[in-house]
Amino acid sequence: MKTFTKTLSMLGCLALLSVAAFPQDLPEAPKAQTPKAFWLMTGAYTASIIADGETTLHQVSQGCGEVRSPMLYGARPTAARFYVASALVDGGTMFLSHRLVRSQSKFMRTVGWSLMSFGTEQHAHGAFANSRVSCQ
Repeated sequence: MKTFTKTLSMLGCLALLSVAAFPQDLPEAPKAQTPKAFWLMTGAYTASIIADGETTLHQVSQGCGEVRSPMLYGARPTAARFYVASALVDGGTMFLSHRLVRSQSKFMRTVGWSLMSFGTEQHAHGAFANSRVSCQ
C-alpha cells in the first residue's frame, strides 16, 4: 500500500508540474534563411535553361533533331513541349535545392548547391553545343 501511495503522489506532482509548465510561451525556433547566393544561382540556372531551349528550338527549325534528351523532349520538340518539360524537371530541381540549401545539415546544403550547379552546367553545355552545330 505504501508503494501505491508513493507512486500516486509522484504522478500527482508530475501532473501539477506539467500543467504549470504548459501555458508558458516558448520561443519559436529560428526560421532557416535562404542565402542570397541561392537566388543568384537560380537566375543563372534559369538563364541556362532558356539559352538551351532557344538554341535547341533554333536547331530544330533548321532541320536538326534533339540528341541529348529525346525521351524527355522528343526528337523534334516544340517550344511548348520543351518549356513544360523543363518547368517540371528543372522546377522540381529548384524546389528540392531550395529545401536542401535551408537544411541544418551541411551535407544536405552541399547536395542542394550541387544540384543547381550541375543543372546549370548541363544546360549551359547544351546551349553551347547547340550553337556550334550546323544542320544542312
